Amino acid sequence: EGSLSRCVGSLLRARNGTDLEVIILRNWQDSGADDHGPDATRVEGALVVDVQQFLSHGELWNLGAMQARGEHLLCLSSQVEMRPGSLGWRLQSLSSLHDGGLIGCKVVDASGSVIAAGVALDPDGRVSMVGEGADEGQPEYSYLREVDCPSEACFLVSKRLLSRVGGF
Repeated sequence: EGSLSRCVGSLLRARNGTDLEVIILRNWQDSGADDHGPDATRVEGALVVDVQQFLSHGELWNLGAMQARGEHLLCLSSQVEMRPGSLGWRLQSLSSLHDGGLIGCKVVDASGSVIAAGVALDPDGRVSMVGEGADEGQPEYSYLREVDCPSEACFLVSKRLLSRVGGF
């Protein structure tokens, strides 16, 4: 089973009864992908969009947003596996934000080390990953916090906000 199949399977388990529309942007330029074949996209009701040219992440997300019918857009890398119940928690957290419209994810590798719990932009323009290398259970990386930028591997955004700012 390839990474896209695992990602979609984990997303379906994470939804916990939440209505979900799945749009798979299949970028054939990504020759490193291990499962872009037809079996990878056999998700009942999924919309599969084949992209025949190189697009940046922002361009791909805008393409997905144009196809989406719901109020929220969850952008996931095919390498991400969601945990059960995590989608509902993100939707609830997003609805409780009064001045925000985007929630990122804590990205953890298979060994339990944090890859990123957001991104911090230093005053001199350098970028650092919040929590990089820490144990995923450390409390300082296990709560909702404001960061300069979420990891592009996984984030949930309000389509209303996305429309208001003109997309990605």
